[in-house]
Amino acid sequence: MPAIYIKADRVKAIKRKHPWIFSKAIKRVEGDPKLGETVEVLSQDGEWLAKAAYSPHSQIRARIWSFEPDQDINQAFFEHKIRRAMSVRAPIIKQANTNGYRLLCAESDGLPGITVDVFDTTIVCQLLSAGAEYQRENLYSALEKCFPEFTIYERSDSDVRSKEGLKKFTGLIRGELAEPLVIEENGIKAYVDVVNGH
Repeated sequence: MPAIYIKADRVKAIKRKHPWIFSKAIKRVEGDPKLGETVEVLSQDGEWLAKAAYSPHSQIRARIWSFEPDQDINQAFFEHKIRRAMSVRAPIIKQANTNGYRLLCAESDGLPGITVDVFDTTIVCQLLSAGAEYQRENLYSALEKCFPEFTIYERSDSDVRSKEGLKKFTGLIRGELAEPLVIEENGIKAYVDVVNGH
């Protein structure tokens, strides 16, 4: 696996679990990591620190996936993150009596650059980082396993993607879009336009 070595004065932030590594923090890159590929993060003395997604075009040069050395970044990794996020939100969803909610909120859920919203039985994803783009199939396979009957639609149409060296993309990933799509929260119904937004 390719690796990035961190300058001595920048290691402290990573040990405090900060999820971003800026370009000026990197002393050197070992190997030739592809856009979004997972790299080992090491101190300049070779101490293992994390696994991160590499983004050569961004000032945020790497976004950390895991601080666990034995953690593989694969479909099972994303399934675990999704199920954990769902279990954390379940009481709030029940209290609000809603079928519309944010399932994954990027770094807050340990998934940099990934935002996932649920609208009834439709899931809408936004992938804004190189790592998210690189792992898209693992993410979508994990979502399909956790929500087997749901439609998945992608709205990666933010200008932020250009800073990661990515093109905009929107489109249907799995299933068919329901029309009209209606969500309900605390007894109030609202129409959702997945394709065009509001």
